[in-house]
Amino acid sequence: MDNKKNLIFALDIGTRTIIGIAGEYTEDEELIVKAHKITEHKKRSMHDGQIHDIEGVSKDVRKIIDEIEGELGVKFDVVSIAAAGRALRTKKTSIEISFDDRVEINRSHVDNLELQAIKKAQDEINAEEELAGVSYYSVGYTISGYYLDEDRIDNLVGHRGERIGCDVLATFLPRGVVESLYTVISKVGLEVGSMTLEPIAAMNVAIKKDLRLLNLALVDIGAGTSDIAITKEGDIVAYGMTQTAGDEITDEISRQFLLDFNDAETLKTSLNKENEHKFKNILGIDFNLTTDEVIEKIGPVVETIATEIADKILEYNEKAPSAVFLVGGSSQFPGIAELIANRLEIPAERVVIRDLTAIDFVKNLDIKTPDYITPVGIAIEGAEEKYKSFIRVKFNGSDFRMFNTDSVRVSDLLLMVGFDIKKLMPKLSDEFAFFIDGRKRYLDSNGEGAKILVNGEESNIRKELKNDDVIEIIEPETIVKETHIAEVVDFDKYVEYEGDFIQLVRGVTLNGQEAKPNDILKPMDEIKLLEIRTVGDLREYLDVPFFKQAIVNDEEAGDQTLLKSEDKVYFVEKAGEEKPEENAPIQKPKAESHGEDGVKKIGLSVNGEFTVYEYDKDNFVFVDLFDHVDIDLTKPHGDLVLKINDEPADYMRALKDGDKIEIRWE
Repeated sequence: MDNKKNLIFALDIGTRTIIGIAGEYTEDEELIVKAHKITEHKKRSMHDGQIHDIEGVSKDVRKIIDEIEGELGVKFDVVSIAAAGRALRTKKTSIEISFDDRVEINRSHVDNLELQAIKKAQDEINAEEELAGVSYYSVGYTISGYYLDEDRIDNLVGHRGERIGCDVLATFLPRGVVESLYTVISKVGLEVGSMTLEPIAAMNVAIKKDLRLLNLALVDIGAGTSDIAITKEGDIVAYGMTQTAGDEITDEISRQFLLDFNDAETLKTSLNKENEHKFKNILGIDFNLTTDEVIEKIGPVVETIATEIADKILEYNEKAPSAVFLVGGSSQFPGIAELIANRLEIPAERVVIRDLTAIDFVKNLDIKTPDYITPVGIAIEGAEEKYKSFIRVKFNGSDFRMFNTDSVRVSDLLLMVGFDIKKLMPKLSDEFAFFIDGRKRYLDSNGEGAKILVNGEESNIRKELKNDDVIEIIEPETIVKETHIAEVVDFDKYVEYEGDFIQLVRGVTLNGQEAKPNDILKPMDEIKLLEIRTVGDLREYLDVPFFKQAIVNDEEAGDQTLLKSEDKVYFVEKAGEEKPEENAPIQKPKAESHGEDGVKKIGLSVNGEFTVYEYDKDNFVFVDLFDHVDIDLTKPHGDLVLKINDEPADYMRALKDGDKIEIRWE
């Protein structure tokens, strides 16, 4: 053939056989086959889709190449190949992380959550396989659910919460699988022109894109394993694999009838073509059996294969799909389709064997069997140049090579290089914390995430990458703008009392010194509020007699009732309560004031130790103790216990001689 550059050459290197196809791909998207060959490995050089004997596989591949080149009179330079889906590692896992409930969840937060989930799945696979040093390529993932504060939710974006999480089904391809294929191709003197995944190649022939809106499963039942791909809403959403397939049937035939492996393989492949089978075992015993008689002997193994396939579909799809398409040489085994349908509890006609009979865009191919679906798909993928084997990118100044799947994203790169995903999240560190009445708070100005630059332009982890793209991650910096106390303390809170508005925050101290609203806040500052918090505080402030009943928003309220901004409060005489005699002293705490009465003393038992304190105002209130007690509020050690005479303390409560005080961490 004189125009070699129009030829496509593809190889499907399987566990039992190697299939080669050469042809042309037209502008009308038709594959015109010019030559094809199939050969079995001379020895068992591959197990479960993995190359074990590189030299042995290379010789078998060279045989196919020589035959096709000889028939066409050409020499090939490049070849399209596929990595076996059976090498995929699929992992379901869940992740939950703490979140700042003051921040509204956005798309970037969700992307980072998903990426952490995929990284967790990758780490779990490494641990299970004890291959912690092996690199995996991220092939894809599906999110099956999100969680907000442990409740399931459809969409996290726009919500607020303390914890967010998700369930993920992630799929990876080990680097070793790709490298062994490349080694074989290099040994036969060719270059890899394009590479795809076998399930993707089969899917693109057996289930065209317009059908992928349906929930369908494709199962490639080969010799070593059974590969599974699932479609939903237009995408391939999951890959799966079982360790049982055609070789298990061959092995069982060999055991049942005492045949060597090759004779057992010949008998197996004839079961779907002929009804009577004559053969002789290794002891010289002659057999003349019907297909049903042979299947009866090996039935349990076939049922096990079908059950494992169906169960894996249910695991990854979480329900039975609308239909199942079977491809691969072992899909033709009698009865296996019906067994899969029974296990899935769907009608038998919804599990069908897919061959090339109904595929009208493949021309001049005389073999239509299901085992040719995948090699045809590999050839078409190579022709369309959708998969360029690898793309080269530069990340933070270093060069990397990435396996090119349907779409390669920034997230795939970060997983491959082992980037710490947590570094993408906004920084909220203790360095920029402060305290209000002993409770740690964070400045609202924190929270900018990392910047992801692709070719100098700001992007995100969902950005698809192309060959020679330059990616840079600028990790987040916590930059705190100048913040005043008024920005973290609400001075505008008030209650309405007899037509007047009384401000609830009466004063503020900053690190023990009286502070003003426009004072600048620094990291680790301690703010203490002199605040009217309860009805009792308000009673003291207004000097209202104890015998009057508080009414808050038209409801009776006790002195321990907490006040909210804009509450309406007034006091009335209690029904049946005797008013104190005129000129009799009223037994109530004095309202707080800043008089000039000279130095006063008060004796208090604080944490079991009696101490006399001096003060120069009307009352010594509980909050004043923080200027004297040695307790480090900057380093919390649990819950802060504050009590007066075994009762919960109120910061503005006036203390009296002999009060028993507790201030401690619990």
